[in-house]
Amino acid sequence: MGRSQNQIKFLLVALLVLTPQLYAQDVQIDQIVTAHMNVSKIPGLGLGILHGNKIAYLKGYGKEHIALRRDVDPNLTRFRWASISKTLVGILAVKAHQRGYLDLDADIRTYYPDYILPSTYMDHGNPVVLPPSTHVTLRQLLSHTGGMQHYSNGKSSPTPPYQLTNNPLANTGMEWALKYWVGNPLVSFPGDSYRYSSPSFNLAGVVLEKILGESFANLTQHWIASPAKLTTLRPDTLWDMAPHRAEGYIAVGTNFVLDADNDVSWKLAAGGFISTIEDLSRYAVAVMGEDLLTPAEKTELWTRTKLNNGNRISYGVGWNVYTTVDGHKKVSHNGSQEKARSRLNLYPEEGLGFAILTNAGHDVSLSALAKQLEDTVRERLASGEAPIQENPEAISSRDVVGSQLRG
Repeated sequence: MGRSQNQIKFLLVALLVLTPQLYAQDVQIDQIVTAHMNVSKIPGLGLGILHGNKIAYLKGYGKEHIALRRDVDPNLTRFRWASISKTLVGILAVKAHQRGYLDLDADIRTYYPDYILPSTYMDHGNPVVLPPSTHVTLRQLLSHTGGMQHYSNGKSSPTPPYQLTNNPLANTGMEWALKYWVGNPLVSFPGDSYRYSSPSFNLAGVVLEKILGESFANLTQHWIASPAKLTTLRPDTLWDMAPHRAEGYIAVGTNFVLDADNDVSWKLAAGGFISTIEDLSRYAVAVMGEDLLTPAEKTELWTRTKLNNGNRISYGVGWNVYTTVDGHKKVSHNGSQEKARSRLNLYPEEGLGFAILTNAGHDVSLSALAKQLEDTVRERLASGEAPIQENPEAISSRDVVGSQLRG
């Protein structure tokens, strides 16, 4: 998390009762979410449920900003995606591969000659010299099999000093930040094993910038956000804050403490985007639909990566890939960083999905919440019911509140 006592603002506020807004009408879904928020002490949450490749349910719960008593609005409140951002890199890389701009299995130095492969990798704590023929590919970077370090398992931290990341005169993007780690020994031989690495996605993002000749933010906007009709997706820069940017909080007893707030645009490809839950839900619909991705691109994204020994891991190109015990194909990603915990679970063969964004800076089990929501929706579908059950009283109350505000 990279947080220290000096970087956390100590503002203790009473734990507020987490009541949902009247944007949607499913009482059982609301009870599940609010109960989980109270137990896990989640200050604010946005929920999107997808069915039939459409947004079936969109809801805001809790607070976007506690001190200002500002509720989460699913159409306005912007949460960090955290590592869900990695799925964007996978899509960009696969689209560029399918269009002939790059080869996912080529040495990245073909496209980024300035990259210097470290001379050694670590084997059970011992440095081993890499053979001259060794190379790293984009597929390896985007499947966590390139041998790149994460935050705490390398020779040095990949995180630049906060006084620099928070300064736009110093922080000029992902390539600027590579110098803090890229020369460190690899943590495994490329292609041998799955070793989760956010820095590998930053490096992949820089490679894509070099190949395609645009900033990663612009590439994402042109290749993904615009076709998917996302209007709030953008880098979370500290010096140019998005409107309705959710504050982040850490639970301390029955209170919340403001979490550290540092720029994350220096690691944009690994976890630097922000949007509303509405736009994350639109993204999910686009990913599962037919307009953003071709069948060939989906196959490339969601094929489990093969290691050097022939075994396959449960990760494709920027996405976790599973088959559940019930036989459902699931593609997903979760996120965890300062100010945010997030989860996106999609079942593309069924057009079913669950998107959750929060402003909780402490560990919460969003997988458990997503599972409970999924079980509820699947039980309804199995019994022939609609996935979302409307409550006429809530609809009526919402309309009354709306007319009072307009009046």
